[in-house]
Amino acid sequence: AIFANVGDQLDSGRLYRNALAWASGIADQSVRIVTPSAGTRTWLIAQGYTQVTLRSDWQNALGSADVLVTELGRSVSPAQQQAVASFVTAGGGLITGGTGWGYASLGSDLTTLPGNQVLRQAGLAWTDGFRGSGTQLYSSTELGNATAALAMVNDLWAGGSASASQQAEAGKSLQAVLSVLPDDDPLMLQIEQAFSARAASVAATPATPVSNALDKSVLTWEAQRLLDVPLDQIVAHTTADAVYGVVPPAASREAATVVIDGDPSGWLATGYYAAPGEIVTIEFPQAMVGRGFRVQLSGHVDNISSRDSWSRLPFGVARSFDINAATVRVGSAFGGAIYVDVGKTPAGLGEVVLNVAGAVAAPRFVLGRTTNEEWLASQRDNPAPYAELVSEGVAMSVPSAWIRDLDDPTALMTYWNEATAREDYVGALETFRSGPERFNVDVQISAGLLHAGYPIQGPTWASEELVDLESLLREGNWGYFHELGHEMQRRPDERYGNDNAYTFPGDVEVTVNIFANAALEAMVAEPPLSGWGWSAYPKEVMLRASQTVHDAAAVGFDAKDPYPFYFQLADGFGWDAYRQVFAGYHDDFANAPQL
Repeated sequence: AIFANVGDQLDSGRLYRNALAWASGIADQSVRIVTPSAGTRTWLIAQGYTQVTLRSDWQNALGSADVLVTELGRSVSPAQQQAVASFVTAGGGLITGGTGWGYASLGSDLTTLPGNQVLRQAGLAWTDGFRGSGTQLYSSTELGNATAALAMVNDLWAGGSASASQQAEAGKSLQAVLSVLPDDDPLMLQIEQAFSARAASVAATPATPVSNALDKSVLTWEAQRLLDVPLDQIVAHTTADAVYGVVPPAASREAATVVIDGDPSGWLATGYYAAPGEIVTIEFPQAMVGRGFRVQLSGHVDNISSRDSWSRLPFGVARSFDINAATVRVGSAFGGAIYVDVGKTPAGLGEVVLNVAGAVAAPRFVLGRTTNEEWLASQRDNPAPYAELVSEGVAMSVPSAWIRDLDDPTALMTYWNEATAREDYVGALETFRSGPERFNVDVQISAGLLHAGYPIQGPTWASEELVDLESLLREGNWGYFHELGHEMQRRPDERYGNDNAYTFPGDVEVTVNIFANAALEAMVAEPPLSGWGWSAYPKEVMLRASQTVHDAAAVGFDAKDPYPFYFQLADGFGWDAYRQVFAGYHDDFANAPQL
């Protein structure tokens, strides 16, 4: 509902009343309004409007209306779209609202969103952005109009001048419009002409990060083009080697038989890598065809568009392909590790035999299947720039340069498997785990130092310790223990949210550390006191608890340090107490969800 529930908040009501007067040209409350929303009608009647018609078939009531008030989101038929366009063209008023990012999160293509198809005729659109805290609500100059922004950009790139603020505003406008216009729109064709000429001179790499808003709009355009470029048109991206490492020119493109365990859920590592710009052919058993499985090419799926500076393309690095035939061809401009994505529910495929042609062998170690001797003899030196290390609890994709001297992957992956098992145990989560959590190391990630999800993402500069067993035994890795904890908060089957039943509002980043603390205590004999190491020492925890209780400057419960409380529960009652409590939550969730 456009007006319902929010019309009485702050000065929203004044905005709505003014909008009705402006859209209708009628200053009083006799304006004839049509809406399909009962809540909107109730609010309007309460405001004194006397001619408000409630119609679910509102398109048939526009002949006697001055203003239509409706959402034009996902469920608007072509006939309704045409009715709105005809109504507005004939002088009728339209008040509508929506959130482009919300529609996009539900899977809508903003270029075909009904509301955008209507609004586009007036030069308007719902984009996929949203206002951040403290940011400006609207563009303050004509450069908020993408057509004007493009004109300025063309002039600038032809040798003209523009201030930094003008470039920033124009860049933001052009980035926004890229997500809402179809490829054949006249403005999009003009943008493509300008950006294609500029693209060769804009390279986002760790050595040459891009922060200029105009150049970022060029990279956004380029990334969109890579999402669905036909395979026969794929070429290696000019930054692929600088961003993700070089596939040695002499590395053989193999025709190989690959055996993978098809029982776990998630991305199943094949141990092969597609070189940038090259096509790989994979033959699947007929039993896997048409079941919703996909080939995931590259784990670099994070969208870094919100970052101020980009060390790679913001998105479009990874691609996925349906397994809709026994033979599937895959490839992309950046290439990447090749996975079989069987989804969140384990398929129970057992041992799966694939035939791969045209791929580069990657280092792959599977705990319990690959021995250290096999690793050293036939895996560690494989030429692909990313390696796959897999256990029942954790799988990780890391730069191959990090594992060239790794002699004992069994000990390393046993460590990570046990760390995950410890967090599972404390959370009483073993029965919900159907596959390993996954770590993916990228040159840049979308948020935070690290962030949870599938995969858990971490940047190269903060992740090399993942494969440093000496460091792990000495210090642990609180960052990745913490991100694993977020996965425990929502359960391996993802039935909970991070803000689950045992987490107080606003404390998602607090209860997560129950699990991180459990892993640290289990995996490190004597953690250093620096960082979060204090959490493993009951006396240090007690000291901090006492300090926060007696901190007069921290007024009220919410201002206190919350962490000692949760750590003291384990110190005082043991980790099995936590396990029993969490098991009770799981039981209630299954049998008494109303609690």
